[in-house]
Amino acid sequence: MNKKLYTIDLINNPITINDATKGIVEYFYDELICKFVQYRNETIHFVLGGDGTLLEILKKYDFTGLYIIIKENGTVGFYSEFITLNDLKNISFNDVIEEEFYPLLVEVDKKLLAANEILLVNNAKIVDFSLMINDGLNQEYRSSGLIYSSALGSTGLSLSMGGPIVLNNKSSLLKIIAPTRYDKEINKACSFVLGLEDEISIKIKSGQLSLVIDGVVIEDIDKGVIKLKSLKTSYKLLHFNAKYLNNRINRL
Repeated sequence: MNKKLYTIDLINNPITINDATKGIVEYFYDELICKFVQYRNETIHFVLGGDGTLLEILKKYDFTGLYIIIKENGTVGFYSEFITLNDLKNISFNDVIEEEFYPLLVEVDKKLLAANEILLVNNAKIVDFSLMINDGLNQEYRSSGLIYSSALGSTGLSLSMGGPIVLNNKSSLLKIIAPTRYDKEINKACSFVLGLEDEISIKIKSGQLSLVIDGVVIEDIDKGVIKLKSLKTSYKLLHFNAKYLNNRINRL
């Protein structure tokens, strides 16, 4: 008999992992691997909660693996195809769609990962810094900082800052925040669409930037080189309804 390879994960969710919850998830898992044998040797993480819970669980498993999200009592569920656990009982396993995402990496004195975005920002003062991409493009800016967003994060904070939605999941977006009028007048590029091969280096000339990863303030930085890039390893969200994916973009 094949070993069952799945986890049930939640954080600060009023629902408990009781026998009923385990029974629903196990039934769904058994039906899934019966129909799609390619998942029999893969661990599938069932996440009970909204998008914030997903971020915490991704950290737990080092931003790798397969995930099915059930919003169940979560607040925001943009990436949740299932609203309640009972929705798992009503799925016709006609197809499975893998939505692949690539986390972001920031390196200062240590390496940290982000699912949505890496924010380097000063809300009070203008900061002078240089920006280099791939040892080629080299520009200097006076601004409030920058936001580096993954495709997953392009529908969140980046979008609220006027950024575009990134539909190619292998792409990321770098945007300078509130550049000074001088930077705008000389037509200096302030937004960049980047790929998995691209690497970014930032050096602060004067001032201080706060490093914020997926909404969590990490530290203040006033010197040294900050390096950013996308990882080439990915994690996947599993979906079972193409109509859900097609309609999701209209919910923004």
